[in-house]
Amino acid sequence: MDIYENARREAEARFAAGWRPRSLLGKDNVKLMKASKKKWQGLGLSLAPANISGWETCASRSPECTKHCIFSSGRGAPNFQRKDGSHPVWMGRIFRTIWYFRARDEFIAQLRHEISRNQDAAIRLNVFSDIQWERQFREIITDFPDTQFYDYTKHFKRMFRDRPDNYHLTFSLHENNHEQAREVLRAGMNVAAITDKIGGTLFGYPVIDGDDHDLRFLDPTPCVVGLRPKGSLKTDPEKEMVYVTENLEVEPVAA
Repeated sequence: MDIYENARREAEARFAAGWRPRSLLGKDNVKLMKASKKKWQGLGLSLAPANISGWETCASRSPECTKHCIFSSGRGAPNFQRKDGSHPVWMGRIFRTIWYFRARDEFIAQLRHEISRNQDAAIRLNVFSDIQWERQFREIITDFPDTQFYDYTKHFKRMFRDRPDNYHLTFSLHENNHEQAREVLRAGMNVAAITDKIGGTLFGYPVIDGDDHDLRFLDPTPCVVGLRPKGSLKTDPEKEMVYVTENLEVEPVAA
């Protein structure tokens, strides 16, 4: 039995019984809360990543990013599992994913309703997942032109595909997409990477502090968004996804 089985079972039972949570969008993620530093309200949709729910939500994931996904860190850490095997945070994220796949129209209607009530927020539609919203549900973004949407993605083609002006994407580096990351940077866009320190350069581009806040649409371009190791990656002896920056002085990039 994998560690998420009890949470899946509880989520499936609740869905079958007709239970629905009050809201899809949350603001209790540490990175989302940092939006207030920039005088924004940060909201995010937290689905279960990879195939934890039984459905794949991160089609371009790599072995290392799957192994070290921050889904199971912070409030989602295994030590928050109760004695009966339940884990409210896992269950909630898995439930929202089940809702998305099993009752899509109902889910989208609820999501649109919540966005309509938070049009001045910065909304991250993929806190842990990597769904291509601009392809599957483009109208969710275009119908709210005054709302700023943003995400990280490992889908290389998304970075070069046409998307609404109010949907910002940052490409995520992993152990198997270095050349794609370089191409993204050469095209004037940004790449997020887990780095050994903040500052210096990676691939010849300046590394900025990506942990200061999560509002990636405010970042200068092109640059590498440096993120400190989190969760299991902090103690991983191989650290295959932690990139060593170069100590080179570079000119600041334009915002």
